[in-house]
Amino acid sequence: PLQLSVVETAENVRTLGHIALELLLRASHTPVSSLTLAPGEHVELMLRADLPNSAFVPAQEMLRRPLVLGALRLSTARASAATAIDAVNDTIALVGSLTRGPSFSLNVTHLNFNGVPVMPLKRAPEFGSTPPAAVARVPQNESFYIRNLSKEREIEVQVAVDVPGHIASVHVAPSQVFVPADQSVHINVQVLPFLSRYSGDDATLRVRELSAPDCETCVQLALVEKVASFSPKEAVAPSPLASAIRMSNGEPSCFSLDGDGEAAARLALRGVASVRGSSRRYEVNLGQQNFGTEGVQWELRVENLSARPVRYRLFTMSTEEGEEWLSFSRTSGTLQEQHETQVVTLHCATDKLEIYPTYVVVENLDNTDDLKTVLISMEMVVSRVTASNYYSVIVDGKAPQAVATPEGRAAATRDSDLSLDLGDVYYGVLYVNRSFVVENHSSMPLHFMISHNLRRSACTELNFSLSNLSLKLFSSLLVPPASSTRVYLHVRTSAPPGASAKLDEPEKLQVDVSVSCHLIKDSHKLIRLSATCRPPHLGLSHTDVEFCTPRLEVPSKGGQHPAGSSALPSPPLRIARLEPAQQVIAVSNLGGGALSYAVRSSCCFFIVRADNAEPSILSADEPAHTITVTPNDLAIQQHAAFISKARYVEEHFTVYNRGDLNEHKQVLVRLSCGQQQQQSFSYAPSKPIYSTSVLEEEILSFLCSFKSFWEAHLADLLSADLGGGGGQVSGGSSSSGLTSCCCAMLPSAEAAATAAAEPPPPSSSLSTALLDRCESIARNETYRELWFDFRHITDELVFYGMKAQTSHFVSPLANLCYKMLFRNDVFDVFNGSLSKHRRLFPPGTEPRSFPPPLLPWVKQLSYFLMHFPDVHSGIDPLRRLETNLLSRSIPASIPFQPEMLLCRSSSKMSQSSR
Repeated sequence: PLQLSVVETAENVRTLGHIALELLLRASHTPVSSLTLAPGEHVELMLRADLPNSAFVPAQEMLRRPLVLGALRLSTARASAATAIDAVNDTIALVGSLTRGPSFSLNVTHLNFNGVPVMPLKRAPEFGSTPPAAVARVPQNESFYIRNLSKEREIEVQVAVDVPGHIASVHVAPSQVFVPADQSVHINVQVLPFLSRYSGDDATLRVRELSAPDCETCVQLALVEKVASFSPKEAVAPSPLASAIRMSNGEPSCFSLDGDGEAAARLALRGVASVRGSSRRYEVNLGQQNFGTEGVQWELRVENLSARPVRYRLFTMSTEEGEEWLSFSRTSGTLQEQHETQVVTLHCATDKLEIYPTYVVVENLDNTDDLKTVLISMEMVVSRVTASNYYSVIVDGKAPQAVATPEGRAAATRDSDLSLDLGDVYYGVLYVNRSFVVENHSSMPLHFMISHNLRRSACTELNFSLSNLSLKLFSSLLVPPASSTRVYLHVRTSAPPGASAKLDEPEKLQVDVSVSCHLIKDSHKLIRLSATCRPPHLGLSHTDVEFCTPRLEVPSKGGQHPAGSSALPSPPLRIARLEPAQQVIAVSNLGGGALSYAVRSSCCFFIVRADNAEPSILSADEPAHTITVTPNDLAIQQHAAFISKARYVEEHFTVYNRGDLNEHKQVLVRLSCGQQQQQSFSYAPSKPIYSTSVLEEEILSFLCSFKSFWEAHLADLLSADLGGGGGQVSGGSSSSGLTSCCCAMLPSAEAAATAAAEPPPPSSSLSTALLDRCESIARNETYRELWFDFRHITDELVFYGMKAQTSHFVSPLANLCYKMLFRNDVFDVFNGSLSKHRRLFPPGTEPRSFPPPLLPWVKQLSYFLMHFPDVHSGIDPLRRLETNLLSRSIPASIPFQPEMLLCRSSSKMSQSSR
């Protein structure tokens, strides 16, 4: 194991306070103090340095210059006396620079004041009337808070007014003040405007710390235009001529029952942002707040705009069910004088996680038309150290580690790198079946952002969808409490421009997918997406065909039944001839040598036939071959009642490239007899259907053939004894034992290291003959056909599972297939001391590795499980089976890691490295 420790040894930075140095894994952002690495393995680490808010301001000469902040020590212990590697100790100097940060914070960035009221157009002087007196300018007051970020020392802050004199007269109190440690002070701002409106950048309040003049923050001042309002008492009575003109124009004159009209009582709100286009709606966004810190306070000012007393009250209206996190310093009041203002302090608690935006309703009790709302929103965030307590990301169904959440339930953690290997992908083909799962372990819904690092000009397009049947995009992912959501990857790549000469060379695709939660501050899970991009060899003219029937025919009953006779049974339904009579699909060679293809059909109601006698296209210049799809009239008429009830039926067949079974395309065949025959549809099964019955029959047939094949080839070896010569190999000519076979699985450098580090086990003629026999069997044509059948069964299980969007649909068939397969004697032979054939191996040897010809069969199980990252009881037995098999697929000298065998094998059985 490798021990890592971070120590602070720099004397010249100790006066600043304690610098927190922390070593993290780059992928998961989790702390690490020791590592255990396998030969050739590497990890990426990240160093984070935090300076507390209580640190003293350094001298000017210490800023922006290299400083030794500390050291990183690495030490390894000698593994054993037998190893030739001694303990290693090393030290890495940590060098950085300091930049001055803010020593205080403000609760606002701008303050709005009313400008000089302007005369409304409808109040323009009329003929014979006296203009109203000039509107009096009244000083206005607003305020803000300055908070000391240090928890240990006080600071002296100065507020300077930088406002041109022709805009307004501005006074602040106090203009210079000491702010205690971790406390706030109130600054009052009084403005007497000279303009009706102003929003320039040169009207500011400059707030700075006197001991650090370069640490300065500005508060922007703005004047908002306001239309003057006059009550009838302030207006001069119009002349009789003016009244006559107004009545002649059809405008009624103002009057009141008591002979003295009075303006309606109105309120104004200060310290909040108005919603554009409305005089009733306001909002306050308090931004992100750390969970468990001191509560946030915000001052709301209620002003009386009328010349009469106004009563008001406040209450909250929650948008969703959640915790009560907002309270007031007062819930009602009375404003006696015009422009009288009362301050209502909003107290926002930060000890609740499940908070939602809340409306504060301000109700004018003396004017029912004067109703205002303030939407208060705040987002709580928690430390990234506790991220795994709230959510996790599952890729390829990796088993989570159980940890405790704040609610006391079990959760999952992912401290290791997450990787998702797509294997071989072909240019121009859309891949939609791979996915990952986002789990929410908390008792509240969580919002997630999912992104990738591909550029817009990249040859690969990657989209995130909630379905693999269609592209269901989302801007942010909302996962309900204590549940999970599956995110599908829609990937399509194209050949790099100008790379036609190198199309035969595969391209490596590497993409980083980031999953971040709004609740967790500065935290994200990283998924490393990889693929091998290859040019396509197999081309189809189209991948879906449709048939429809114009009507359902009921045969005539042949006349009326005589009276008193028993009624004959209703004649069966008859489906008219389907249209069109057939569909033709063209198969083409896209280049890269001769193409040999095969068609595997799972259709019951259609007949799929390759029209060419030899399914091989030698070059891209040859004419395309055809595949004809025709209705199976006999099956359709026999199941007419089922089709008429279902109305929409979907089947499929698969076209394989026999040279590379990874390249295959599935063609959907749809039959519709409903009213919406022209509308395309997609079928997602929810319970076993007739197609799965066909697949179950295919699985049973394959298992019987597989067992018969191996019984015939292993009978002579299993019946021999150690002294027999049936499997004798001439002395020393073959490779020795299991180690040589397992080394053939690894790259040449790793194989050489394994052979050098571990002496070969005692040779046995029977075990060597058995392993050599496995190599020769892989070249058997019957064996290759069995492998093709197995690949097709796996593809069918994946197809139906992805159609249903859950592995529950196919888990019974998958358990039947894989469990029965790996119970075969050929796999039990390599189970070491637990094998019933352990007499084949000499005493002292403990074989635990499959020979290379058997590894692809194990990889097919891994390939199936990759498509279902969610964890549930139906598929868990197969995950345990996979772990057991993979533990016997790696030589004993190499630490077992399941990721080493998760790639899908090639159909070319002789090339065991792919």
